[in-house]
Amino acid sequence: MVSDYAKVSEEWDTFRKTMPEIPEILEVQHNPNVLAMIPAFHPPIEYENITIREETIPVTDPQGEIKVRIYTPTDVQGPHPLVMTYAAGGYISGTLETEDAICREICSQAHAVVVNVDYRKVPEYKYP
Repeated sequence: MVSDYAKVSEEWDTFRKTMPEIPEILEVQHNPNVLAMIPAFHPPIEYENITIREETIPVTDPQGEIKVRIYTPTDVQGPHPLVMTYAAGGYISGTLETEDAICREICSQAHAVVVNVDYRKVPEYKYP
């Protein structure tokens, strides 16, 4: 059974044809100009009550390492809650840098240890 709602309206199709082509998401992901703009939209604040360090975690299948950035509050004695973050890029975009500002804020304001994972992305790494 075909629904009347599954069809593209003439008005929308006419409008869509006037719009420029949308670039493929991978073109946007790897565009250095796009990546350079990210800090301008949400610049990180230098909080005095946190420390930040980067570590690498060895992984297999395929062999390699994944970087993590760890944000630790320094003004409140632990134990601290733990927040794990992964860029909301659908496994195709996002970096430690794109999530840096929000990780700093969570750490500083919630007094939580934040671990930001720079997970592997497509097309270099295929799921599963």
